[in-house]
Formats: sequence, C-alpha cells, structure tokens
Amino acid sequence: MTILTQLKKEHTFKKVNCFQKLSAMPIQGKPVLSAARVLAVDDSRLITTLVERALADEFQVVTANSGSDCLNILAADSNFQVIILDVLMDDINGMDLCRRIKATSEWSHIPIIFLSGLDEPSEIEQVLEAGGCDFVLKPFNGVELKESIRLHTQFRATQCVRPERNTGRVLLLEDDRVTSASVQKFLELQGNDVHALGSGDSIIEILDRFDPDVVITDIEMPGLNGFQVTSQIKQSRRHQHIPVLIISGQTDRETVLRGLQVGAEDFVRKPFNMEELNARVRNFIRYKNLVDVLHRTSEYARHRDSVTGLANKTSIMSHIESVGHRNGSAALLLVRIHDHAKLTQAYGEKVSDLALKTLAACLEDALPMALAVGRVESDVFAIVLETYSETRAMRIAEWIGELLDKPIHVGRNEFRWQCTIGFAIMQGHELNSSAALRRAMMALYHAKDHKPVAYDAQMEDSETLMLQLESDLFGAAERNELQLFYQPQVSLTTGEISGVEALLRWIHPKRGMVSPSVFIPISERIGAISRIGSWVTQKACSDWKQLNRELGMSIPISINISPVQFRDHALVSDLSSTISKTNIPFDALELEITESCSMSDVSQSLDILGSLGQCGFRLSMDDFGTGYSSLSYLSQFPLNTLKIDRSFVGNVVNDNRSRAVTSCIVSLAKGLSLNIVAEGVENQEQMRYLKNLGCQTAQGYLFSPPVRFESFKAQFADQVFSPRFLELETGGTHEQ
Repeated sequence: MTILTQLKKEHTFKKVNCFQKLSAMPIQGKPVLSAARVLAVDDSRLITTLVERALADEFQVVTANSGSDCLNILAADSNFQVIILDVLMDDINGMDLCRRIKATSEWSHIPIIFLSGLDEPSEIEQVLEAGGCDFVLKPFNGVELKESIRLHTQFRATQCVRPERNTGRVLLLEDDRVTSASVQKFLELQGNDVHALGSGDSIIEILDRFDPDVVITDIEMPGLNGFQVTSQIKQSRRHQHIPVLIISGQTDRETVLRGLQVGAEDFVRKPFNMEELNARVRNFIRYKNLVDVLHRTSEYARHRDSVTGLANKTSIMSHIESVGHRNGSAALLLVRIHDHAKLTQAYGEKVSDLALKTLAACLEDALPMALAVGRVESDVFAIVLETYSETRAMRIAEWIGELLDKPIHVGRNEFRWQCTIGFAIMQGHELNSSAALRRAMMALYHAKDHKPVAYDAQMEDSETLMLQLESDLFGAAERNELQLFYQPQVSLTTGEISGVEALLRWIHPKRGMVSPSVFIPISERIGAISRIGSWVTQKACSDWKQLNRELGMSIPISINISPVQFRDHALVSDLSSTISKTNIPFDALELEITESCSMSDVSQSLDILGSLGQCGFRLSMDDFGTGYSSLSYLSQFPLNTLKIDRSFVGNVVNDNRSRAVTSCIVSLAKGLSLNIVAEGVENQEQMRYLKNLGCQTAQGYLFSPPVRFESFKAQFADQVFSPRFLELETGGTHEQ
C-alpha cells in the first residue's frame, strides 16, 4: 500500500480550513525551486486551466484535454518530470492511460499523480495500483499539488543509483607495464572498466574525472608512492569512502601495517593470483555500492519529519543557512504546542498524530510565503520567512496565534491548541542557523499565552534567560533537578528488554522541563559538560547496580557521550574510575558516540575508541546513516552496536528511500558482526518491517517513552513487552 493510500484512509475527515490567506498583507511569492516540466491531462478545460495557473510560478506546464492528446504529446516529446492525470475521461480513462504509459519503456519512469473527486479508499488504492505514485482530491489545493510534485521530482533525482553489481570502475596505479597490462586485461575480461596509470600524481584530480569504485595501487612508483596516494584518498572528504587495495612484493609486517594505518582496506602480495585479486575487487565493489546507495538515498529521509511530513530540524537549519549564503535576511518563528502530551494521554497516539498532521497541513496552506514550515521538536513547529521585517513577522505571528485559538476538528473530536510563539530576525552578515534557533528559543521562553515575543538584544544581558539558565545549571545536579530517564530497548525476537538508554533531563523549578537541545549546548559552552557527564555516569552505574542487586539485571545501560566529552583527554580515566568506585563490570555501560563526532578526527577517534574498548566498555555508533563513514574506518572502530537514526526509521514503512537506507545499514552491520538498534520506532508497522529485515533490537514510543527510574524498574520486573510480541507473532491485535 502506498503512503498516499494510507494517509487517505487515515484522513477520512475533511481538512480543517481554519487558516485563510492574509487579506490585507502583501505576500512575497515563493522563489522558483525547480524548472520541472509537468503534463496536466483532464478532459475539463477548466481544470487544466486551474492547474496551469496554480503551478505557473514554479513549473513549466503543458496541458492535454484527452487521453489521446496525452499519448500524442508524449510520443513527440517525453521530457516531462511529472504527469498529472484525471481518473475519469471520455476517450481513455485514467487508469488505462496510466497502464499504457507505464508499459512504454520511454515513459515508464515518469511519476503520475492522479487528480480526481473520488475519495473512497478502495478506489484510491485501485488507481494507485495502476501505476500512480500519488493522489490529490478535487477540488485540489494548489499548495498540496505543488508539494506532491516537488516530492516526486526530488524522489526521481535520488533514484539515480547504481544497482548492486559485482563489476565496476577500477583505477589501477602500477608503473610496471607488464604487470599493469596483465591486470588490466584480466579485470576487463571480467566486465570491469579499468583505467590504468603509471603514477599516482594528482590523484584527487584523477578521482574527480574517473570516479572509480576501487583503487589498486603499487607501493613503489615514480612521484607519489602507494602510501602517499592512499593517505591523500582517505583525507579527501569526497573520496575517502573509495576502497584502496595495495599490491606489492614487500610483505613484511611493517610494510603491511603501514598500509593499513594510512587507510588501505587490503594488501595483496606480488606475484598474485588473478582470480584472488578479482574476488577481492568484486567484494569491494559490492560494499562500495551499498555505501553509495546508503548515502545517495538518505538525503530526503534525513530532512522530513516522520509524523507530519514537514521539514525536520536539519532541513529548517539548512534553509536558514541558504538565506545567509545569499546575504539575505530571515525571520525564524517558533510555535510551541502545550497540549500535545495531554492530547496523547486523553485520545491516544493516533488521534494525537492526526491532530499534528492537520495542524501541519493548515500551516503549510496558510503560509505560502514561507521559505519552509517544519517541526523541530515534538511540540515545536518552525516557520522560516525570507526578507521579513520584525513588524511583518510580528503580524504573522499574531495571526497564527489567533488562528490557533479557533477550534480544531479531528474526526469526532474538537479542541483548541494552547500555544506560545517566539521569533528572531537575522541579517545576512550575522545569519547562521544555530544563532537563529538559539535566539528564537530565547524569545519562545519569554512568550506567554498567545502573545508572540520577538528576540531582543537585551535578552543577551545578565538578566536574560540564557544567563539565568547558565547560572541555574551549575547547581542543578546538587539540587536534584537533573534526572536520568530510561527508555528500554526491546528484542524483536523475544520481546524482552535487552538494553536501556539513559537520557538526561533537567526539570527546572520555575520553567519545568528544559529541552536538552537548550541546556546541553549551554553546558558545553560554560565548561560544565564534563562535570555533568561524570554525574550521568555515576548515576547510571548506581542505578545499574541497584537493578542488578534487586532484579538480577545484567543488560547494559547506554549513555550518550557529547563531542566535547569525547575529545576530553581525561575521558577514559574518569569513566574507568567511576566503574571501579561503583564496582560494576565495564560492559555494564555502552557508550554512544555520534557518527559525525567519530569522523571529525578519525585518527584520534581510533585511539580513544581503542582505549575504551580495551577497558571493556561496550561501544555504539549513534545516528548512523546521517554522516559519511568510510567503510575502512568503520571496520577498524571497535564497535559493538550500530543505531539506525530515527529519521530513517520514521519513514521506513512508506518511503522507498528510507527502506533502502535501513536495508543497507542492516546489511553493513551484519557484515561487520555488529548489533543493530533501530531508534524512534513508533508503530507496529515499523516494528514488523524492521523485524523482517533482520534488525535485532528496537527502541521508541511503541514500547515506552523515556520514564523515571522507578517506572523502568517496574517495566524490567514485569517484562511488559513480551505479551505484545506474542500477540503480534500469532496475528493478534493490541490496542494502543
């Protein structure tokens, strides 16, 4: 079932038209984002005219008023990125026309969006199964139609990935002509495209031109030797993922070790067996292809919120940076929804998610002037406006507040959002995403009721929020304001709790729960992160000891290590000291390090991780898939676990790219004999898919939100997740 079919079944209610366009305010149009050509087909000239007008500012639109006209146009010129197709037409109905288009090889790649007044789930599913990729109801909304076109043109762009194969492009660097000729001829006979050179000079320029899947290099060559070539490849951000195979007659321990230290994946002794060389090349091509697919298909999934479909925090930050690159100005508005948790408790997760989707759709419909609309925290929405003065931004913020005060209908339920709004204006010379988010967050903390608050420079003074938080943070642990919440990690085989992550929370006596995205950067800036990290380690060890003593728990507790902590030279000794004082096993702790942190200085990371691994700590790479790990370095890190980032898990059921990314991560983890934990699992469909894929462990709100220690203690004692899994295994149902 496609994502649109599922959404149409969930959205059986009418979309709330609570957000009307601003009437007395000049609206700046959205910049043209794409020159995609769209073919709109409908037997009603009125509909094709309306479609053309709705899309004209962003797309090149060609219209056809019958199925026959559509086929004639495609036969003459098939250079279209999207086809918009009516379901019911006089000469050829939409479903038959779609099948004919998909059956023609020259046209089959073009995404088809159906446009129709039909809204029954069975009818929607039929037309989508005919080959369509999306469905927009009449009377259509121009914003929704544009978003669908953008989605599928972007999707097509990310589909240009090479299928898994055992042959590829090989760069051969060998100054001995006889050896070079024989290797080249043999590998070409196996189906490879081999580019042979007698020197590795200007290696980066060569890689830019040839883009090989594997590099084979001799050690002794004129100019750069094989070690220098390998080192330059591994230090290049663009090319560090390319496997390097060193061939040499020198096979003493020191030479081989030096080759591996500079980053080579393998070392083959001369004279070598051609079949063995080809087998090694074939394996590297296969793994290189997995890595390529992983990173080429991850970009879209990384930038979408899994619940609302809006831009996520990463995308919002990127949009702000893009304005800065244009030396423009931007307003960042943050809207905090205060009733989300209560709504979930009262009506359940499905109704809560539908309410968020409704709000997201209304915000997008009502804010066509926005550069981006997104969700940056579970209860915080963000709007990026380009070239907006504080006065105009305040008017929009006030207007949003008024609209959110109106009743919202989700199914049979009616309620009103309670929200606060804060925003910041940034100019080109000072515009960066981190500063914009920090300032908008400061304004948001000062906001009350529906009255928006603009960031003011005075908020940076001694009596402002951030300095108050800095001051309050110093004694937070001693005042018992810092607490560890625990989120279980559940085995997808047995349903038992097989691990648990400790998550730091700050419960401020006046401000309530302070977001980790606010206080962790503060703690790093004021130099308190190591002290807070030591407190976290001490508390996690004490809690593990209590659980072990009272309940016999032996599973590890995972704690997060911040980038600042990771680079602290005292990290290993401090952690070891805490373990010794609490007298628990080293492997009772699993240390989570983000992929981006580990790859920022690979040599240093290898040393630190090696020391931690030798002590006996378990090591986990968090947020895997969001960076660009070289396969050679990943295989050298002494890891126990890979954690699949929630941005992929959230879309894994309905999005082909997220499925491809997740499948690649699972394959890589299995190949490296690592445990796999999927973060952010929120529903049973995601859990079933991950289990069938071979993912061993899952963590997320489907099982439990992060809870206080006593609550987790009860969870572990009861192993409350086993019955749910038993029901799923036998085809039963479980009420959420």
